[in-house]
Amino acid sequence: MLRSLFCAAAILFTTISSASAQLVLFSGAGYVTNATGICAGEGIFQSLFMLGSYLPANLGDNGPGAQLVHVSLPQSQKPHSVGLQAEGALTNTFQRVKGTKITPLEILTFKPRVKLRSKPAVIDETTTNADLTVTIKNANGIIGCDFTLNLNTGRR
Repeated sequence: MLRSLFCAAAILFTTISSASAQLVLFSGAGYVTNATGICAGEGIFQSLFMLGSYLPANLGDNGPGAQLVHVSLPQSQKPHSVGLQAEGALTNTFQRVKGTKITPLEILTFKPRVKLRSKPAVIDETTTNADLTVTIKNANGIIGCDFTLNLNTGRR
């Protein structure tokens, strides 16, 4: 089942269709903090371990819209993959993005509000590692399900 979730997450990256593309991808792992109580119904809770991948906008052959995928692991009791796609760069200001949630039982689209902070503050062609703090409001299409995902990532 976990393998199918990772495959589903890969599908979310619609721009990753060319094998010759020089994409700038950061991937890693981290934990959920600041999860509101209503998120528990979605299997999202404090200290939940997640994997994540981030394609910053306009780096290498990345397109003009930033993309972020996070995958919850089976200990959440509701494993799922979520892809978030912005029309431009993700910034430290909340913006509405396109969200897609994939579980073994459903595919759901929704419009959460997302902001991203990174260390270093600017991710560019020379960045090798980045700590990402992603705050998501109305996650998985659930009004009031808000949480922060703290990812430690490396360039792949």
